[in-house]
Amino acid sequence: MREIFQIAINDVRLFLKDKSGYVWLFLAPLGFIYFTGVPSNGPQSAPSNPKPSVVIENLDTGFMGTLLMEEMNAQGMRVLDAKSNEKADRRIVIPTDLTDKIQAEERVKLNYVKMEGSGDESAAMIEMRLLQATLAINANLVQWATHRTDDQALTESALRAIMEEEDPVQLEASFAGRNPVPSGFKQSLPGNLVMFIMMNVLIFGGTSVASERKNGVLRRLAALPISR
Repeated sequence: MREIFQIAINDVRLFLKDKSGYVWLFLAPLGFIYFTGVPSNGPQSAPSNPKPSVVIENLDTGFMGTLLMEEMNAQGMRVLDAKSNEKADRRIVIPTDLTDKIQAEERVKLNYVKMEGSGDESAAMIEMRLLQATLAINANLVQWATHRTDDQALTESALRAIMEEEDPVQLEASFAGRNPVPSGFKQSLPGNLVMFIMMNVLIFGGTSVASERKNGVLRRLAALPISR
């Protein structure tokens, strides 16, 4: 066992004599860990808290469009501006007469547009959270309607006061299992370490074996008076 450690230490010394070895052993792993961990780091990218991105084109001139956007963001969607360069999964267009139709107690529709290259999983999640947002807005409207007087008109301040009230029921949802799915640096750190360890072993280990075979190290050792 002692001889094996001596050979390993000697190979490490030979490896560190090459300056490129420091790059592939220290600098490159840190660089890969950083650049692969930053995009998926943070609560927005965590698998336990997925936030699909959606572009909201608010054409409403009243206050209901703004309140609906705030409720969508609160329901777990990452709302992007229509001029944003980020890639979105879906696009929702709020009509110009949203506030007027709600004040007139008329039915109104939202335009739900599929973006090119987006997946079905994000679409299903956006549809579910859009439904949650619209249900929350409708619940607030129902609560306002049950407490209003006959001549009272719907205003932004009145609806915001209802939205800011504490909900009597709270729902907490999480993935099953003890350990959450790793993301960000928790995933990139062990993944890149394993990759670079195996890569260095294969590349520099193979180079060492080829060099020893080319120089006839084993043949010279066999000619010496040493045990196997």
